Amino acid sequence: MRTFNYTIILILLIAAAGFAQVKYTWTGGTGSWQTASNWNPNGVPGVADTAVINSGTVTTDQAVTVAGIFQNGGIINGTGNISITAKFIWVAGTQAGTGTTTITSTGTGIMTTGNGKVLSRIFVIDGLLEFQSSGPLSFSTGAQAVNNGTIDFQANVSLGNINGTIVNNGTLLNSSATGGGILGAPFTNNG
Repeated sequence: MRTFNYTIILILLIAAAGFAQVKYTWTGGTGSWQTASNWNPNGVPGVADTAVINSGTVTTDQAVTVAGIFQNGGIINGTGNISITAKFIWVAGTQAGTGTTTITSTGTGIMTTGNGKVLSRIFVIDGLLEFQSSGPLSFSTGAQAVNNGTIDFQANVSLGNINGTIVNNGTLLNSSATGGGILGAPFTNNG
């Protein structure tokens, strides 16, 4: 019986190690998301992992699903779609390319700090996106924000400009901002 219990414990420990979340940090420069040597530790962020981008340009031309992204700067680029299932924190930097970045229905996005952020790809919110600081989110040509979930303006912020579009199929909230969000792009409200 004791051997059986030890075997079960060993199997559970191995399984837990296999599903453990790893934080991968982009090493800077320009390169492909799918190249293991571009990340520290050496590997490619996957479904249970968090990707940290502080500088450089990371390009994905394949579909990617991660638990989290912490973008403190740099550029995320490419034709590949990115799905974030848990937490997306956008401090600064650019989301570019022709792919789509999606905060899934289980995910939360947080726009933080007064640093500028630039969007020039499709950005889909199926979960929750909180604007917690007054830093603007500017649009470059081709940008589109599609809200199917909830956007909560918790600070006075400018969202978009005439280079992109905003489509609201969900809910827009102004939970704590005194002035609220300024929608600076062509806006379609279906929500």
